[in-house]
Amino acid sequence: MVVQGDSFIRKLLDKSSKTGHDIIPDLKVKSLFTSFLGFDKRVTMASKHYSKITDLFFEQMVDDLNNYKANQPERLQNEITENDILLLMKRQRIVTEKQSIESIIHKYLPKEYYDITCQSAIAYNRLYPTEKDMAIEDYNDDDDYDNE
Repeated sequence: MVVQGDSFIRKLLDKSSKTGHDIIPDLKVKSLFTSFLGFDKRVTMASKHYSKITDLFFEQMVDDLNNYKANQPERLQNEITENDILLLMKRQRIVTEKQSIESIIHKYLPKEYYDITCQSAIAYNRLYPTEKDMAIEDYNDDDDYDNE
């Protein structure tokens, strides 16, 4: 089925993907993709197309971030920070005054990721994870790529 005006997207989907392996499993991508469609809409396509669509989405985000960073001083152009991503999400109106980044993380990500990225008050008004724990976890994630 060909929809009017989708020839650009079809050309992008027909190109081979640049990445060798997927970070997000195909089933998770498909479930996220279909959860935004609603109950009355059904899309049937191979799972590789879902992966290609997410690759295109992330490539576009990286291009947007690189264009944003090109306008900053040279010492800040080589690193993308949390603030840059947050600013991009605000410009795309994903994060608004009524919807914070924490609420988006809570709504769409599993509890394990929410616990890692957002602080929560637990018994006796202690915060979990602490600022120190959050900084340590950022550096421990790099070990996964050393084994490849």
